[in-house]
Amino acid sequence: MGKLNEKLKDMEAERVLDVATRDGAFIGRLSKNLRRFDEIIGIDISDAGFEKAKDKFSGDARIHFEVMDGCATNFPNQSFDLVCLSNSLHHVSDVPALLKEMRRLIKANGYILISEMPADGQAGASLTHALIHQLDSMVDTAQGIYHHPTYTRQEISDFINGAGLTAVDVFEDTENIPSKNAAIEARVEKAFQKISQCKAADEDQGMEAMARRIQENFRQYGANTAMQYIVFAR
Repeated sequence: MGKLNEKLKDMEAERVLDVATRDGAFIGRLSKNLRRFDEIIGIDISDAGFEKAKDKFSGDARIHFEVMDGCATNFPNQSFDLVCLSNSLHHVSDVPALLKEMRRLIKANGYILISEMPADGQAGASLTHALIHQLDSMVDTAQGIYHHPTYTRQEISDFINGAGLTAVDVFEDTENIPSKNAAIEARVEKAFQKISQCKAADEDQGMEAMARRIQENFRQYGANTAMQYIVFAR
C-alpha cells in the first residue's frame, strides 16, 4: 500500500503496539517502512500465529510478542507513540472498549492507526476479495465464531468519533501483489467447498448465493486485494 508506506516513512516512534497482530503481517510493514523505531510489541488474545511471527522476526531484538487482550492490556497509560490495528476491527466484539483502551495507551502526541477493509467502496477485482470476506463472516458466524461483517467507512468513522478520538488523516489505499492476488484466486475456487463443510449451510441459502456471486465477479473482473480504509487518529 504505497500511500500508507509513504506516511510511515515520515514517522519516528520509540514504542509501537500492534493489536490483534496474529502472525505479525502488519508488523512487517511497520518495521520495513517506519523511519525509526526502538520497539514494536505485537499482542493477540491467543498465540495461534506467534510461532510464525517469532520466526519471521527472530533476527530483530526490537520486536516481540505477548498474549494479551487488546481491550484490557496491562501497559501503563501513554505507553506508546503509535498503536495499530490492521484488518481486525470486525473481529472485536466490543469495539468501543478496544478503542478506549487504545486511546489510553497513546502518548499525548501519539497516533492510533487503523487499517481496515471497508464494506463499501469495493469494486471490480477488489470486490472479489471483499465478497470472499463476507462469505468467511457468514460461515464463521454459522459455526458460532464471532466474525462481524466488515464495517462501512462511515461506521468506522463513527466508532472513532464515539471513542473521543479525532481523525487527523484519512485515505484509501490499495496494493497489487501477484502472490497475494494468487492466494485470493485460490480462495475463489474453494468458495463452495467452504460452505459444504459448514453444517448450517443447507439452512442458509445466502451462503450459496454469496459463493456464486464471488465466482461471477471473479470471472468478470479477476481478483485483487481489497481497498483499505486507513485512519490516523489521536
